[in-house]
Amino acid sequence: MYKQSPKQDNYYITDETIQVTSSSINLHLQIQPKTDKPKKQIADFINLHCQGQCGIVYCARRKDTVDLAHELKSANINAVFVHGDLNDLERRKHERAWTIGLAQVICATKSFGMGIDRKDVRFVLHMCFPESIEDYYQEIGRAGKDGLPALCTLFFKHEDRSFNLHNILKIEDKDYQEHKYNMMNKMVNYCDSGSSCHHRCILSYFEEVSPECEEHCDICIGDIQSQKDYTIVSQLIIKGLLTILEMQKKVTVFLSQFLLGSSASELKALSLDVAHGFRSAKPYYQQRTGRKQLQRLIYHLIVKGIIKKEIAGTTEKPTIFLNQGNTEKLMDNKEIIFF
Repeated sequence: MYKQSPKQDNYYITDETIQVTSSSINLHLQIQPKTDKPKKQIADFINLHCQGQCGIVYCARRKDTVDLAHELKSANINAVFVHGDLNDLERRKHERAWTIGLAQVICATKSFGMGIDRKDVRFVLHMCFPESIEDYYQEIGRAGKDGLPALCTLFFKHEDRSFNLHNILKIEDKDYQEHKYNMMNKMVNYCDSGSSCHHRCILSYFEEVSPECEEHCDICIGDIQSQKDYTIVSQLIIKGLLTILEMQKKVTVFLSQFLLGSSASELKALSLDVAHGFRSAKPYYQQRTGRKQLQRLIYHLIVKGIIKKEIAGTTEKPTIFLNQGNTEKLMDNKEIIFF
């Protein structure tokens, strides 16, 4: 098994994997939908929920750390940034400003935190979901080391998979590439688990048994919308996928358009606009927001392995195809899809 992450207070590394030794019950875990303006969303969130408190915001891209720090400053939040391209002098200057309290927030990539031991971190935010649950657990573990309550909020949208997938495609070792892909899907599945206690989900990932946290995540306090039964729509998605596979052999970007009855020229050129199942999902979705909602459900089915995502082409110009996965239980009405 591949291993990663250095030693932390609440878990340790063996030759096999990360072992969890205790749960961070003082951490309140929540997942919020990410808007189209995430930097402003985070600035507003900090001013509303974390004003004057010490915190870390993790970003996937180096550029995002810089841009977010500027956004926070414009919202009267004293912020600095660190990433791998900073020279040692500049990095130490920014880290020290945050460590001694001259800066309230530090915007950082995943490498930040090694050797940093500030115990009064009251919040850790993620502008993009981490590459794995191991990374996530390590990063939120930097909050609340003094044992006092701390807030950990991840801003999530399925479209962020594209960035992580792009990095995964750069990996030449196919076994390791598949490992990283599976780790990403498990992280996405955690973000999508809208009915299970977040603390329990994390500990069960590490094969630890835990009761629900009761009041320490947005699931357990009921601070999220209830999930709905999307089994029928999921079955329509699979039927549509099979129709396109039969006619076209490969499915790329057409599935949601096909199911919603798009007038796109690509569909007409392939005669998909007259195929069985065209427009079949339209009654379940509103006109303006339907495609994005349907794509989220398709992503969910990919993460569950019901639809397979296959990659062809070069690292620089990959082509992603959809194929049939483990559909038998769903199509036999033996699996219910809540989403």
